[in-house]
Amino acid sequence: MAGSLDLDRLAASTIEDYVNNGALEDQVFTSTPWLTYVQNKLIERKATGDTFKSNFSLGRNENFQSYGPYQTWTFTPDKGYARAEWKRREHVITATISGQEEEYNSGPGAMWDVVQNVVQRTTMSLQEQLEKLMIQSVGGPKTAHGMELLIGDASSLYTTVGGLDCRDAPWWQSIVKRPGLSFPIIDWENIDTAWTHTVTSDTTTNPFDAADVTPWQVLTLDMLDEMVDLMSIQDDGTKRVLLTTKELKRAIIRLMKAEGVMTLKDTTGTLVGGFDNVVYQNMTVIDSIRVPKGTIYVVNEKDLTVRVHPNRWLKTRPWISPYDQDAKYMAIFAWWQMYTNNRRGLAKFEKVSHRN
Repeated sequence: MAGSLDLDRLAASTIEDYVNNGALEDQVFTSTPWLTYVQNKLIERKATGDTFKSNFSLGRNENFQSYGPYQTWTFTPDKGYARAEWKRREHVITATISGQEEEYNSGPGAMWDVVQNVVQRTTMSLQEQLEKLMIQSVGGPKTAHGMELLIGDASSLYTTVGGLDCRDAPWWQSIVKRPGLSFPIIDWENIDTAWTHTVTSDTTTNPFDAADVTPWQVLTLDMLDEMVDLMSIQDDGTKRVLLTTKELKRAIIRLMKAEGVMTLKDTTGTLVGGFDNVVYQNMTVIDSIRVPKGTIYVVNEKDLTVRVHPNRWLKTRPWISPYDQDAKYMAIFAWWQMYTNNRRGLAKFEKVSHRN
């Protein structure tokens, strides 16, 4: 649900002013913890063309060598760079007010009831759609990518991301932990080699559907620690966020309590139940109803970006009235694409049980 609307600001302006001056964006992106995080950490405003590229380094320069007097140095071509290509996606949400509604609500102040209703429904709908796409979307001919596409490996349903197939380029895949399999065994000295897994037994029954006999994973803090260690091998201290379901967030809190790893920073005043924020291993834990059941995403801040077009990002144009209709029409644009320049900085746990 969206937050309460800034009705004073709305009443003193037109809908176009409300949208184009940022009030709509403020309402949308303060409505859920995940969208607030996106706005504060991940949004990049650049007015580039319909496609853009992200460049990244693949690793080492192997031309290091020892030499003696008058010995010729050897040179090999530096192939340490790659490039992914992304397409900006154009989304729009429309709103209407009929002449009848405007006329029926044309008494003193009554017209703003109609406007308030239109803006409130539009705000809530934008919040729902943007959060859903940024988490669940696997893209399409006209749809932006979400985390479900970007965070994957050679065994995922979609292996081509940004025009690069990770089955041919093991370095272009995320760290994924599945039930019954170990974390990826990665040769960090030669990341062009395929990643392997070993069989494990950390499985449980499906906590949601007894008819589903496929294994699920048992959540432990050691499991989260191992993911952090694996992601930290080539880390520069970037902050991380752990995005998961409400059930799994509560499970993490229970585990932290049981292990005694929770810290009370303020020992004065009144003890209040609940938590404004949960942090584990320097990872901020955020929940969203849009996250698929049993899923945990782990993301380095610098490795996930939402690029938006500043001239078409939650901007509208003036109401238009067709010559042959007694109605007003409005369109709000949302041109954006989520992308990464390092899929190794993104990770995921699949089918994790919230029962521990």
